Amino acid sequence: DRLMSNYKEDSEISKANRLRANERMTLSRETFDVIQRAIGFSKLTSGAFDITVEPLLKLWGFYSTGVTHEPRHYEIKKVLELVGYDKILLDKKEGTIGFTKEGVRVDLGGIAKGYAVDKAIEVLKNYGIRNALVKAGGDIFAMGMGPTSYGWRIGIQHPRKEGEYLTILELEDKAVATSGDYERYFIINNKRYSHIIDPGTGYPESNIPAGVTVIAQDSTTADALATAIFVIGPEKGLKL
Repeated sequence: DRLMSNYKEDSEISKANRLRANERMTLSRETFDVIQRAIGFSKLTSGAFDITVEPLLKLWGFYSTGVTHEPRHYEIKKVLELVGYDKILLDKKEGTIGFTKEGVRVDLGGIAKGYAVDKAIEVLKNYGIRNALVKAGGDIFAMGMGPTSYGWRIGIQHPRKEGEYLTILELEDKAVATSGDYERYFIINNKRYSHIIDPGTGYPESNIPAGVTVIAQDSTTADALATAIFVIGPEKGLKL
């Protein structure tokens, strides 16, 4: 949180987001690693996952009192000029970040929690712990067999019926992440909008799916892909 929060003025990400075009800043190993992996997921998902959506999140009001109205089309179109992972300048040798254009900013909300879970599991393993469940919001890693011989039992919440489950997963040494429109959303003119924005259109997703759950070998992957698949939808998402 100290490194990657967009809500803290002195965080590493907030400082990076104040860089001018082609300026460079040295990052910690952790932040560099997350951004590098994020770019990889952007390429894998043809831009459906993109950490440069920060200007769009700000335009829609996600960093302030909340979304109260839909921005005008011309406002979204203008901000979209700042969106695109290809505008990130990452130098692996020097460990630095920069941006090709003034006003490009990043938000690691779709990947940092998963990364944090993975680092927590790493610490537990270093202490010799073999069974543990680490949860951060919708991101979970189930290490070992858990309290039963069937693996850790993880309930997938029904996105429209509070307190009900769609299914129960039984996991062993696996990560699971869920992205949905039922925990954080807003309603304008009787239309539900999720907090996940499509980097291609500039609009929050508002139709289907209501929720996406991804099981993976690590939480960073599960977190990023759950977000991306929510954007591209069930058909393309299942193919991915």
